[in-house]
Amino acid sequence: MDHFVVKSGYQELLFPQYVPDWDDETGIEVGAAFTIDLERCLQETGLSENSKLSLHLLWHATGSRLRGASEPHTIVHGNNHASLRFTGPELGGTLTVRCVVTLARAGQESHELAPSRPGSILWSRDLSVRLEGQGSRFPVSHVGFSSSGIASGLNGAWCLVFENDDLVDSGVGSVRLYLNTEHPSVERYLAEPQSGADFGPFIRNDVNRQLVLRALHQEELDIDEEYPRESLGELLSLAVRRNFPGRSLDEVRALSRERPGEFEAEIQARGGFLL
Repeated sequence: MDHFVVKSGYQELLFPQYVPDWDDETGIEVGAAFTIDLERCLQETGLSENSKLSLHLLWHATGSRLRGASEPHTIVHGNNHASLRFTGPELGGTLTVRCVVTLARAGQESHELAPSRPGSILWSRDLSVRLEGQGSRFPVSHVGFSSSGIASGLNGAWCLVFENDDLVDSGVGSVRLYLNTEHPSVERYLAEPQSGADFGPFIRNDVNRQLVLRALHQEELDIDEEYPRESLGELLSLAVRRNFPGRSLDEVRALSRERPGEFEAEIQARGGFLL
């Protein structure tokens, strides 16, 4: 692969690991360029010279949970190029692009051990670009649940997803809030945020509650340990200490088991529910 270029706004980045200042209102274009010795490629795979190969770009975005593929490009000897264009809402989190060379058609004089089925993968390479997770902004994605399969496609208003459980990894890179654009309340809130005065507190309180619950189920968590700044461990420890100051993690776990009503009420009070 000669070039892997990501264009975002006025930026043009070559083989980037991270796209700075990206948000879900910013579209992205991805381009991959290859110089291919077609004759050598066919010889090494046992294919005859009249065989046809295709180049594809497959993609998956962890933020939107969407995936797709480019149109196939018929490979020629020399320079080859394939590209993808995305709107902001299609992306989020980490964008992984897989460059794939496949068999389009095997020539009649190909070797008997050569691939013969159209679509057979001859070569691939994955490249990942992080769009979010470096910095203090809590990642939020606007996506339709039925199209993305979140919550089995049911019409919940939002969903908080923990994408990994590494306590020293980035907290904002490990947690993502999905807002269901197909839900009427979410649709109204996104169109006119000021009109949804009660909706925002509901979301904030629920996120606060789910962070505490996650902390209680994280066996390796030690709220007295000093985790890296803005890590998942720090995020979960702060959630416990903020909602249950002066108590150990075991004490909070016992409260949730033995007096769940009081446990929930304390979270409501600390989270400012309905205030």
